[in-house]
Amino acid sequence: MMVHVLVGFPGAGKTRFRKRMQRREGWRVLSRDDIRRDVFGVEFDESLEDQVSGLYWEMVYELLMSTNSQKPVCLDCTHLTKEVREQTLAAIQVSGHEAVAHVFDVDPEECWKRKKFSYRGGVRSQMSRERFDKLVASYEPVTEDEGFSKIVVHKGRNRG
Repeated sequence: MMVHVLVGFPGAGKTRFRKRMQRREGWRVLSRDDIRRDVFGVEFDESLEDQVSGLYWEMVYELLMSTNSQKPVCLDCTHLTKEVREQTLAAIQVSGHEAVAHVFDVDPEECWKRKKFSYRGGVRSQMSRERFDKLVASYEPVTEDEGFSKIVVHKGRNRG
């Protein structure tokens, strides 16, 4: 089974892309954004991020280890650091699946504009500029030696 790992800043187009692929290709998706909304009823709340992260990783392992479907899986999370990608790849490899990285190469200022003015379910994004800048500063580019079978780069202003 193919596991698609989305890498990019908030507002880069990851969610739009995965929704399109979900409709078109039947991808099964696990998203930190969906966990925030569906479990906690918020768009973003810094005080809940440890809980969101814990649930996300439990669900990643459960999904990858229990699946017998050949439908592709998509992990929609920023995956900005090599450390987080290593954890993701370890789970994928232990489960015997193959991983493709989708890197959303969009200017951080464009991403901030999108995030700042985004509304989902009638709720404006609550991410602070300080939090966004910390995420941008933490970014480590994806490299070929990380273990992805393929790296696909989505460039520019295209939202997915």
